[in-house]
Amino acid sequence: MKNDEGFRLIGNSAVVFGGSRGVGRAVCIRLANAGANVAFAFHPAECEQEAAETSAGILAEGRRAVPVKCDIGNAEAVKEAFKIASEALGPICMVVNTAGSIAPIKPVADLTSKEWTDYITVDLNGAFNIVHHAVNHLRLAGGGAIVALSSIASRTVPFGNSTGAAAKAGVEALIRVVAREEGRHAIRANVIGIGVTDTDMARATLSAWGEATANKMIGAIPLGRIGTPDDVAKMAQFLLSHNATYITGKVFQVDGGQFIGG
Repeated sequence: MKNDEGFRLIGNSAVVFGGSRGVGRAVCIRLANAGANVAFAFHPAECEQEAAETSAGILAEGRRAVPVKCDIGNAEAVKEAFKIASEALGPICMVVNTAGSIAPIKPVADLTSKEWTDYITVDLNGAFNIVHHAVNHLRLAGGGAIVALSSIASRTVPFGNSTGAAAKAGVEALIRVVAREEGRHAIRANVIGIGVTDTDMARATLSAWGEATANKMIGAIPLGRIGTPDDVAKMAQFLLSHNATYITGKVFQVDGGQFIGG
């Protein structure tokens, strides 16, 4: 067997939430390049052009692309997204959640209840909505894999980011419970905890922190740079592939060493 055959996903169907840009788009293209057909969900308020660009990238790899508008904070919308994806592509055996919102950066004492609730509704409740429906589809497919995006904020607990730290810690716990519950159904579930990555959301967060703090953080990363969406997509492809069939319930940090850099 060639060394790269275990990474191939030919004939498989995936649903990627948050797939119209950033890490989500990179995951869509990676999976398509590996042979998978890809449905991807994007928020109704997002730019149609971004979704069209993701579709074009998938099609350029010779695979099917199914864009679906979906607010992951709405459980019925997530259910409908899976329905559309499965009707178009057949049984779904891979689910990736890269969707999220921008966390308000302010101390707990200054955070409003609405800011907390709005963020948790998308990043934690939305993660539950996705996994809840994903499990049923993966069971019908005879097994499969779930990958959820988290952040090293769940462990570094940065000043002013209580919403992000709490929500992502919740996502990690949720996925590990799913891994424990669903292993008997041949379903694996893992998390990728990212550091500073070159996305719109990360740039907004760095701006909110201020130039001095942002430069200090980036300067402390052992590999000397922020991550790219494709850095994360490579790990997602691995975790979904046959090369990871004995890996479940884990949190993998893709952060260039940011967590240990301080």
